[in-house]
Amino acid sequence: MNSDSLLRGLIIDDHRLFAAGLCLILNNEFNFEILEVCTDFSEASGKVAGLDGQVDLIISDFYIPGYNAKETISYLRMSVPEAKIVCVSASSSPADERAAREVGADLYLRKHTEPSVLLAAIRALLDGEAPEPCAPKKNALAGLGLTPRQVDTLQQIAKGQSNKEIALALNISPETVKTHLAVIYRQTETTNRVSLINWARSAGLFVEN
Repeated sequence: MNSDSLLRGLIIDDHRLFAAGLCLILNNEFNFEILEVCTDFSEASGKVAGLDGQVDLIISDFYIPGYNAKETISYLRMSVPEAKIVCVSASSSPADERAAREVGADLYLRKHTEPSVLLAAIRALLDGEAPEPCAPKKNALAGLGLTPRQVDTLQQIAKGQSNKEIALALNISPETVKTHLAVIYRQTETTNRVSLINWARSAGLFVEN
């Protein structure tokens, strides 16, 4: 599957405004033949059946009232085994992410993730370039040689914060954030924000607010 190909997609979210905004962002970035928006899993299952299971990308909230998250994601995975499934959730719980991945989600991102990061992650996933999830690293920060402020920056990035948001949160300039980020890329052996977020996730740096 290639992100530049004609795609069939499905957005599942009971927050209509969020779903509509996501739909606009995706249509501007990718070439969709069909991009359906559903407010619950029952409607989504009907859409999947109507498309004969020919779906390339599913973006779903992990928690939708009235439905069991693990059961519904598992059902979608069985119904469309070739689709890429992305869970976008307000929850930052590592347990929720593990649960989503265990039942078939390819990617788990928080809803306040910067749009550019979300789009880059989806493009990488469709192009088959998304890093495979790995086991949490023991003492992941040990030996990286980061300053306390660089560690703070890394933890903010792990939460999906933009450079501007990090600068405000840490009371530093955006240029200083960029400098810290360059060091963090080098020390974690990552090359972009998406790979760094995946590294941070595997290292267990996602925490509850």
